[in-house]
Amino acid sequence: MTAIFTADLHLKLSGGERENRTFRRFLEYLTDSRDYDRLYILGDLFTYWYEHPKVDIYSDHPAFKALRNYSKFGGKVYFLRGNRDFMAGKYFKKHSGVKIIGNQFIINSAGKKIFLTHGDMLVKRDIRYRIWSAFVRFPLASFIFKRLPVETAIAVVDRFKKVGKKDPTPEEVIAGMITDEAVNHFKKGCDVIITGHAHYKVSREYEINGEKKTLYILPKFSYPSKFLVLDNNGKLGYHYLS
Repeated sequence: MTAIFTADLHLKLSGGERENRTFRRFLEYLTDSRDYDRLYILGDLFTYWYEHPKVDIYSDHPAFKALRNYSKFGGKVYFLRGNRDFMAGKYFKKHSGVKIIGNQFIINSAGKKIFLTHGDMLVKRDIRYRIWSAFVRFPLASFIFKRLPVETAIAVVDRFKKVGKKDPTPEEVIAGMITDEAVNHFKKGCDVIITGHAHYKVSREYEINGEKKTLYILPKFSYPSKFLVLDNNGKLGYHYLS
């Protein structure tokens, strides 16, 4: 089976017609080619995702329709939560048809352990982000949010959307933080790390205890473009899709 990886699509819950069309054409290509039967989305499918029991923003979203159609023709979609859609839960799964595989996941292929994650948890030197992340991911915060009046909940989401937009950390700096932290994960036994979050493409080899390790930081989604692919022989490489 051949797997393809992408991350950081940042689709909008309303509007964003051009981005939705691009994502749909990407999935149509995968469906028509029949060469890629597994799609891994490593977080941040949406610019910001929230699940409120009194708001239906899910069933008719074009991205979900495209994902369901891809699955209908045999494709399997696996989703890891990112920093923008960490609240993805039962509604996300129900209406998209994807399999949510948590915040991190390991693929065993050709004798190698491939570690998948969105990447935000690897930027441990970004103290500002770590404080914000700890706050919004705290279970009590989610519990309270789902019980807010709809208007208040939407206002809270709009406020969260603005976090990090003022004086953002440069993409290259974030990629550097991930690159540095990758060494610790390689020492735990994985052979390959595939991540997103930085919007900055990196392919870097390491040598840990005499063994070669590889880090891939995926670029922000675009199509046509190059995508990281895991082929039937367990070989990873970038393929151009158009």
